[in-house]
Amino acid sequence: MEEPENNLEKKIIDGDLKLRKINKNILYIIIVTISIIVIGGIILLLYFLLKKDNSKEENKNKCEEGEEEKCYKCENNVCILCNPKYTLIKGNCQSNFSLKAIYESVSDDEKVQLIYKDFKNYILDIEIDDIKIPPDNEYIFNIPGIHIVYILIDTKNLTTLSRLFEGTSELISVNFTNSFNTQYIQSLSNMFYNCKKLSSVDISYFNLEKVKTMNYMFYNCPLLYTINFPKLSAISLEEASCMFFQCNSLTSIDISVLKSKNLKILNSAFFQCNSLYRIDLSILDTTNVIEMKELFNGCEKLTSINLSNLKTDNLEIMSGMFWGCASLAYINISSFNTKNVVNMENLFNHCSSLRSIDLSNFNTQNVTSMNFMFYDCHNLINVDISHFTDTSLKKIAAFFHDIPSSGIIKVNKDFISYIESFIPEDWDIRLVDNSIDN
Repeated sequence: MEEPENNLEKKIIDGDLKLRKINKNILYIIIVTISIIVIGGIILLLYFLLKKDNSKEENKNKCEEGEEEKCYKCENNVCILCNPKYTLIKGNCQSNFSLKAIYESVSDDEKVQLIYKDFKNYILDIEIDDIKIPPDNEYIFNIPGIHIVYILIDTKNLTTLSRLFEGTSELISVNFTNSFNTQYIQSLSNMFYNCKKLSSVDISYFNLEKVKTMNYMFYNCPLLYTINFPKLSAISLEEASCMFFQCNSLTSIDISVLKSKNLKILNSAFFQCNSLYRIDLSILDTTNVIEMKELFNGCEKLTSINLSNLKTDNLEIMSGMFWGCASLAYINISSFNTKNVVNMENLFNHCSSLRSIDLSNFNTQNVTSMNFMFYDCHNLINVDISHFTDTSLKKIAAFFHDIPSSGIIKVNKDFISYIESFIPEDWDIRLVDNSIDN
């Protein structure tokens, strides 16, 4: 009777084991299934996310109406490559403007004309007050007030920016960006000529390596007080006459831009810069300079000029160099070599604060004119011209005029006859028997 009970018990145990095994397998299947579903879901989610991003990217580059001409390649209404004169921004080929100009129209009668003149064929795009202007149509407006203008100029074939803004009397400021390519530019002459309202210019991104002329660059810009020049100088520069002519508001000038061994002409470069108090030209290479006519003429507030180490071996014209420097009490030009100079007239004309001048190093063997050399030097009481000669002299009118009644002058005994009539009666004339030989 006990054996059947044992068999039943055994069957129950075996059945329980099988059930547990089945449950275990079912649980495993459930776990695997859930894992597959989760992984599949993640994959699907990533797929849709990537697809959505791709869709956004396609829309981002989608060519809008009229944009096709700004693309190198436009397939299925998608801009693949932008034209190099544009930058792809937020799906649109938008202009990469190379300069920003701010204009002011004074009245309804005055009109602002953009820089078409000689540069019309180089203008690619214009935006005025956030309004796109067709670059092939000259645009003139006469709305009073401030106008911000962005202009894109294709400079890759340009060799000159001469007269770029000439006569633009409403121009207030100009800022050139690093996309403004000047690597082939040879002339900046008259670039801002007669821009009477111009107050600031930024050309710090300019490549001046090939620039040869800067004549009249900022001529008659009376309100200009800030110029940002590039760090590298114009190493090929030859001429800079009247460069800062009548820039009445400039209180300082970065002279390093003029550092060139090829420099030849500096006539009237700082003419009537009457807000300049000091200037240092000692870093310039003037070895080949032949003309410095009226270099500082009218710089009436100038009190300090550093001309040390200047090489003037080839200098020929220095007439009126310090004319009208009414605040200059002292000038050291002992480093000057004047053996080739032919004109010294008006050299210190109206230097009314000058008290003493030593020109004992001057060689005047080729000088033909000394007219008005010390005209209206009201405070001059000590002069050394002991090596002046008359070898080539032809003109010497009013050598001294309106100078103090007494003073001291050292002069070559062979030269005194030319100037004696201009020296006040009570001056101490000290004759020197020598000559200079350079």
